[in-house]
Amino acid sequence: MACVAYDRAGYWRLVDGTARGDGAGLSDGTADGTNAALDVAVDRPLEAATDTVLVDAAAADTPSDSPADPDDGVALDVATTDVGCVAPSVVCNGLCVDVVSDPRNCGACGRTCPAPQSCSSGTCSCPPGTLPSAGRCIAVQEDPRNCGAVGVICGNREACVLGRCVCRPGFTPAGGSTGAPACVDLSSDGANCGRVGVRCASLQACLRGMCQSTFMCLTGGLRTCGSAFGAAVSCVDTRVSAWNCGACGNECRSDQVCVAAACRTFVIETACSACPCAGCVVGACCPSPSGGTRPVCLEGTACP
Repeated sequence: MACVAYDRAGYWRLVDGTARGDGAGLSDGTADGTNAALDVAVDRPLEAATDTVLVDAAAADTPSDSPADPDDGVALDVATTDVGCVAPSVVCNGLCVDVVSDPRNCGACGRTCPAPQSCSSGTCSCPPGTLPSAGRCIAVQEDPRNCGAVGVICGNREACVLGRCVCRPGFTPAGGSTGAPACVDLSSDGANCGRVGVRCASLQACLRGMCQSTFMCLTGGLRTCGSAFGAAVSCVDTRVSAWNCGACGNECRSDQVCVAAACRTFVIETACSACPCAGCVVGACCPSPSGGTRPVCLEGTACP
């Protein structure tokens, strides 16, 4: 049974020694520093949560400058055996462990709860606001691929907010009798420029929510999407546009953002509330694209 020794001298070299009382013995061991791990054999049931065992200081090889008194002993706190553990604790590797709440021994010795799960009543459980799925905890209040419930997928131009699929930041609800997509970008959509249903005329493109000459859209990394000589032309930055990412008409999924002209996938980090996050071992830790409370782990090395 493992125990830890704390001595007053700061150094003990334990040799063959005998603990005082009831036949407890110490195996050979060496202690360097203020504590040491010892193996203690106890031949009787322990009646309390801990017992005090005195190591005979006279039997120890003590440095000459140590202030130990040979007539005194060193008190060791000894963890109880299986007959001494107080319920609901049980013996795991020689130590009393509360299998009701210990995430490393949840319900049984050695049963570990993966992060961010905790141990409650002997069962691994996900944090509030998340649901278990395929060994993971899913943030159903924020996850666009599991919005409100596991398996509910939001549309490409939508985000998951408080368990509901709504338009992404920068997009406005549309649809209905106008025949427009459910969510539109009023700042650049040539068919919904500034307001839902406002179409730019021929040789115009929607730039900053206004129909302007198409030639105004040929600077600053912008480009036109749609026929340059037709109507309803959009003026977009394909490096960051989630609905024209890298090329006109290339829409990123709801669990992706456009970074450097590429759709990059993100995963909600349920184990963290802010960056940096230890759970994000591959990719970049970034704020939630939808303004959620949890950060995301984004594919690649840069945040949008």
